[in-house]
Amino acid sequence: MDIRKINLNLLLHLDTLLTERSVSRAAEKSFISQTAMSHILKQLRELFDDPLFIRKPHGLQPTQKALDLEPKIKAFLSSSKAIFQEKVFDPQSEKHLFKAVLAGHGEYMILPRLCAYLVKNAPNIFLQTLSLSEYLSLDHLLANELDFAIAPGFIETGPAINKELLMQEEAACIMRKAHPLANQELTQEIYLEAEQVDIRTSYLGSENILYRSLHQYRQRNIKITVPNIINAMEVVHNTDLIATVPGKLVVFLQDRYDFVIKPIPFPRTEFRIYFYHHIRLNNYQPLQWMIDVIKLLMQNEDTP
Repeated sequence: MDIRKINLNLLLHLDTLLTERSVSRAAEKSFISQTAMSHILKQLRELFDDPLFIRKPHGLQPTQKALDLEPKIKAFLSSSKAIFQEKVFDPQSEKHLFKAVLAGHGEYMILPRLCAYLVKNAPNIFLQTLSLSEYLSLDHLLANELDFAIAPGFIETGPAINKELLMQEEAACIMRKAHPLANQELTQEIYLEAEQVDIRTSYLGSENILYRSLHQYRQRNIKITVPNIINAMEVVHNTDLIATVPGKLVVFLQDRYDFVIKPIPFPRTEFRIYFYHHIRLNNYQPLQWMIDVIKLLMQNEDTP
């Protein structure tokens, strides 16, 4: 028998007839007329080549064929309903591996707190972080390998990539407290003439957007170039060089340094940090749970 040629609604009505043992009660429960239910019963008899029910004074008596079909019908309908009943993701019990790229703020601000949260609240959730160079497409990786990425908003992505705002950020200038400029107003001229340590990282790094924002102005006095903000902070801590860094990120990291932090004397040094993911995961419960956790951690620095 070719199931594609069968009206599966007939099985729903057969289940109702088996439960009610009455055409009138089955019709009432199915919100159709008694005549329509009688027509359905005729179709069922033709489908299974059996009377299925014998009329009695007070209802219907199932044939042996109908009784044999009853558990199979109920099992089929139950499994069919399961298709439409979405399972609720439980991070306490379910096992899942996330693959992600965490650049800049994601690596320094989010990753440590996220790991602590997972250990405490989701013992079977695992996280694998990957690096990404400018030679690889974030769109391609999110479509095929990654679950999500956390990176600045300057990254160009296609229509298949969704992004959710995590935080607003703005450039800041840091220097050690004993720096000659520590108690002076930082003008554009002073900033450009001051000896600086510059940060050049992968194209996903938030430091690169600062470079893009500032390169339009007169050449800065770069003495040293380093690959990440931690190196830059160490240099600033031990020299009279200054550095341009993401303001909120350096506040988060600077406990052991106690820097003087000044605003950059140029306009348009603001940028945003986003959570990126592919549309193939739009309704994927584990990913939505991860987004909610990360937003919680961004809102509350005391979590967990």
